[in-house]
Amino acid sequence: MDVDQRTAADFGGHGRAGPRGRDRQVRNTRDEGVYFRATSSDNVIQRSFVHDTGTEQPQFGEGVYFG
Repeated sequence: MDVDQRTAADFGGHGRAGPRGRDRQVRNTRDEGVYFRATSSDNVIQRSFVHDTGTEQPQFGEGVYFG
């Protein structure tokens, strides 16, 4: 799955258990590429390519963010 977007890919929504990010490409995001919410659990990201993040806000350009 190729995710070319302006906002982060939210794989771990509020209170979700077991969000998965597999075989994905996430690119060209304004700030972080992928984030998992603090209230989610059992998060997994595998075989994924996250790049070109923080295109508009470099100080928030984390590839993967947990919080």
